[in-house]
Amino acid sequence: MVLLATSVCYSSNPSITLTSTVLDGDKAKLQSYNYSHMYVRNANFDVRIDDNVTPETDAQWVLVPGLANSKEGYVSIQSANHPGYYLRHWNYDFRLEKNDGTAIFAEDATFKMVPGLADPSYTSFQSYNYPNRYIRHYDYLLRLDEIVTALDREDATFRVIDGSSVDPDKPDDSVIVTNPIVRRRADPWVYRHTDGYYYMTASVPEYDRIELRRAKTLQGLSTATPKTIWRRHSSGIMGGHIWAPEIHFIDGKWYIYFSAGTSSNYFDIRLYVLECQDSNPLTGTWVEKGQLKTNWESFTLDATTFEHNGTRYLVWAQKDPKIASNSNIYIAKMNGPLAITGSQVMIASPQYSWEKVGYAVNEGPAVLKKNGKIFITFSASATDSNYCMGLLTASDTANLLDPKSWYKSPNPVFQSNTSTGQYGPGHNSFTTSPDGKVDIMVYHARNYRDITGDPLYDPNRHTRAQIVNWNADGTPDFGIPVADGTNVIYIPPQTPTPTPIPTNSATPNDLIYGDINGDNSVNSTDLTALKRYLLGRIAPTAPNWRLTSDLNLDGNINSTDLTILKRYILGRIKALPWVD
Repeated sequence: MVLLATSVCYSSNPSITLTSTVLDGDKAKLQSYNYSHMYVRNANFDVRIDDNVTPETDAQWVLVPGLANSKEGYVSIQSANHPGYYLRHWNYDFRLEKNDGTAIFAEDATFKMVPGLADPSYTSFQSYNYPNRYIRHYDYLLRLDEIVTALDREDATFRVIDGSSVDPDKPDDSVIVTNPIVRRRADPWVYRHTDGYYYMTASVPEYDRIELRRAKTLQGLSTATPKTIWRRHSSGIMGGHIWAPEIHFIDGKWYIYFSAGTSSNYFDIRLYVLECQDSNPLTGTWVEKGQLKTNWESFTLDATTFEHNGTRYLVWAQKDPKIASNSNIYIAKMNGPLAITGSQVMIASPQYSWEKVGYAVNEGPAVLKKNGKIFITFSASATDSNYCMGLLTASDTANLLDPKSWYKSPNPVFQSNTSTGQYGPGHNSFTTSPDGKVDIMVYHARNYRDITGDPLYDPNRHTRAQIVNWNADGTPDFGIPVADGTNVIYIPPQTPTPTPIPTNSATPNDLIYGDINGDNSVNSTDLTALKRYLLGRIAPTAPNWRLTSDLNLDGNINSTDLTILKRYILGRIKALPWVD
């Protein structure tokens, strides 16, 4: 299987490759880097970033060779619903205007795609005739500005998303993400419900509210509009820092467990619960159910819950005044979703050097049940590049309230990695592919090591995802945090298994190269069919489709054939097959 990874253009610098699923002439959406739920759109021929764009075509663009310079790397941005109208700047403001054929219009409407100024895995658009200026948004409106500050760089950075007929949020069993999935969301919790949606909560940088978003795919969370379902109190309890919300579905109702301080002491953290009885938690009503009390009052955070053999358990982190550590991991039985029953038991405290860098911390537990065992990951040390993950293991037949049932791995199981440029990975959750066959870890990390000031207030812990592999002994192998960019987590095997393209058989006389669906014509429907095959979503059923798909006659079907077909449909290649 070959992943589609072609691009609209490439930088003239051979060391830089801009990758996306957008091909020259495809519809595309331009997603804001620092407002990930917003997109560049036209509104009455003005240009801005906006969310919930209606009609959707207002936020769709066609990237074509630059009107003033058609060399690789230069593009003009044409409206999808107003053909012939382009983004152009005038007095450093942006309008959607019809191409009048003049040289000045062509120059004003031509841009060079360069690696993102805030993040090289994204894209920035450099002006052709004012190369010291870039497209950026300011107060949601598009401008052409010189870029000076870090905020300027974020405002001038975008993700180019394929907006063609293959719906990136359509449910299927493949899992392909672009990390980071959601920027500036730490402590991510992702739960896949029986309705086919992934639901996500996380800590926001302001620590002042609880957001909820959902999508049919993990990658869809990157563009899902977040819904604020609760805000901290203006005074008193639940008026301080709001940390690490988790959404659970228990006995037909939705629950969010979260940690909150007081307005007088933001760090006087305790556990609290919200409840929603509606089927859709984004539109439903959330009700405060008060504090989830533990056996004593102290710094308490990061509650998660799971069921095992008919018993529900709560696992969380808490400070014991009698122990010289910042937080330990505890477990207790629950007598429902709102309270624990009996005595809480400590099953982990910081004991190794890697758990005590900056602070002696065990926090952020997440539960994974598999292979006759119950695993609990947790995070340790300060929230800078020393933040890492440890692992607790118990047999699923053991007494989970007995500390002796839990074994702590002596070394971190997931930590910073300079080769991939990921630092401080931790506070994870677990979910699965849509078919349940692959386990996936969702976590946060930064893509730089050095932090100015308190790392707790550095906002750039971004949500990422990668596969959980399994060792022969049934234990999880988390590997290393993968680099930013496209990450193929899972593509299910083709059914039936594809057979090789025949190399020694005669080519049928009536073969039409590019006719993937067998309707005796070559058009965008064939392009979509080939794209979906390369993404692992379908296998065409038309006779001879393997022969008609091998457009460069190299015996393979891959993204090169897709590019050839695209260029043929656009009229840039006059005949198929095409051999360079």
